[in-house]
Amino acid sequence: RPHPESRLAILPNTTHVTLMNRMTTIVPMVNDFFDAKPQKQ
Repeated sequence: RPHPESRLAILPNTTHVTLMNRMTTIVPMVNDFFDAKPQKQ
């Protein structure tokens, strides 16, 4: 069962190695995740 605060990002044609070449995509997603306010349960 996923954690309620979790997110899923599917990045086509990306591997763990090539992920580092996609920083303009990754950094905004990570920043949005960290900046999000926790949902009340």
